[in-house]
Amino acid sequence: MELVELRDYKVAYWEGGKVLKSKMFDSLEQAKSFICQLPSSNVYTLMKIQRIGEGSYDWVILSNGAGKFVPAMSWVYKNRKNVGIGLGVFVLYKILK
Repeated sequence: MELVELRDYKVAYWEGGKVLKSKMFDSLEQAKSFICQLPSSNVYTLMKIQRIGEGSYDWVILSNGAGKFVPAMSWVYKNRKNVGIGLGVFVLYKILK
């Protein structure tokens, strides 16, 4: 098993919709340059290392790529019952109108 050296930035991307790959970079510019080379059909997220502990590390998702949807999707998931009820009422209103 080969150990990978941690770097400051990481790009995780889905290739073919089935395989999650990632690559690390020393600078934000290098990571963005790599993102520009990805096919437009690839979904990716850009992360910055936040903390390195014993046997673990944390990444902060930056607002590039799929990361721009994380705050909104987190809110929707947390409020999924209210969103569902609201959508149900809206659909019922449209049907009965």
